[in-house]
Amino acid sequence: MDKKELKKILIILISVIIAVVISQIPPLSPQLGPASMRFMGIFVAMLILLITQVLADWVIMLFVLGACTIFNVGTLQTTFTPFSQSTIWLLIGVLTMAVGIANSGLLTRISAKIMSWAPSSYPGMVGAMMVSGMVLTPLVASTTAKATLLAPLATKVSEQAGLKERSRAAVGLLTATFMMTYIVGNAFLSGSANVGIMMGLMKLKEPMSWTGWFAASSVWFLVLVVGTYLFCVTYCKPKEGEIGVITKEYFRDNLKALGPITMKEKLTAIIIALSLVGWVTSGTTKLDAGMIALVATALLALIGVFNVTDFTAKTPWNLIVFVGALLSVSSFLSSLGIGTWLAAILGPYLSPLVSNPWIFIPLLCIISYAIRLVVISQLASLAIALAIFGPLMPAAGISLFILVFVWYMAGNIWNTNYQNPIINGIVAAAGNKYVKFEDFRIASVLYMVLCIVGFTASIPIWKLMGLIQ
Repeated sequence: MDKKELKKILIILISVIIAVVISQIPPLSPQLGPASMRFMGIFVAMLILLITQVLADWVIMLFVLGACTIFNVGTLQTTFTPFSQSTIWLLIGVLTMAVGIANSGLLTRISAKIMSWAPSSYPGMVGAMMVSGMVLTPLVASTTAKATLLAPLATKVSEQAGLKERSRAAVGLLTATFMMTYIVGNAFLSGSANVGIMMGLMKLKEPMSWTGWFAASSVWFLVLVVGTYLFCVTYCKPKEGEIGVITKEYFRDNLKALGPITMKEKLTAIIIALSLVGWVTSGTTKLDAGMIALVATALLALIGVFNVTDFTAKTPWNLIVFVGALLSVSSFLSSLGIGTWLAAILGPYLSPLVSNPWIFIPLLCIISYAIRLVVISQLASLAIALAIFGPLMPAAGISLFILVFVWYMAGNIWNTNYQNPIINGIVAAAGNKYVKFEDFRIASVLYMVLCIVGFTASIPIWKLMGLIQ
């Protein structure tokens, strides 16, 4: 047995021992009972395993669900109730729909068409890439798929313009594509599967509509768009003589190579358009967003761009299991009185900060940045935030939307290569030549600054929407 396996077994044993010890402690408050202590033991063990990453996230969460049922924290029905909620079906719907849309080839055509209109200059190409990303981002819920699709385009432009490898200008082109696909997709209900995850953890009385979600994230979105463009055309702007002539012929040739638009692409475009109409009007029609996505997936299967293999092999069922289990954990924090108990303990110390959104929201970003240095799993860090700050939100008149959205998006950083492994995949998709991870880290610093500015600037609109009382 090698040292790695021995370490894994040791950490698992330690987490189990800690869970058992905590479960045997008498209830720490009249608000807590024996089931509360058993759950707290399971919860602490879960955090240890998620932070150390000795097992896959979804495997850990399966153990958590099993332990909650076996040790009578909750019944089988209550433990697995979140899997029947709208959040999970929204997640399944948007993820499967994203696979079908990607298969159709429509995204590649849209991107090629937009780039063929781009002005022949560095700021023009940056702007065209950003527009291309913003057009694609509400259409597909897979942020990774969109970012991976456009990343090679940044490399092609760098090559055509004769940029030096690992130059600032090359970093600017990749930043323009990445930020408008992987990051700002979270401003749209249809633009990221993460939205379904966040909405499920917010415990809103009614799910936000497509327009409601965008309204709440619109200021952050605008700050990201403007800030990214200014960064790319100022800090990353190539010096005189560092860039050649950028011609449109390359992109026009790419568009011609795709051939005439196919019937499947036309039908896919119609399905996307109808889905967007359904999502945008859901506040009026009361149609469930997840059901709209599931029907769209069925229609994509009907026209032949989504099949059984896509459903079984390309749908990230591990993520769906993880999210459902995390929703279950979150519900137990409330139902077992743990949230109320934590609020009583932490309230005197944290309430002065939480009660002032102008201090609390920037501080929340900074704490999220710090936690993510040691907690690899972004969702695990969110579980910590919900346990610490969640019970304090009602008294401060702040919706859980603020806590979940700010914390989750702020934690989407990549200062180190272990914080966001997807970044490594996107840099690899770009060729890992003109931009390497070490070069792309500056974009994470940019994102950190823009998050603090964007979320703080969102306070007035959040007050108007009643998310802050």
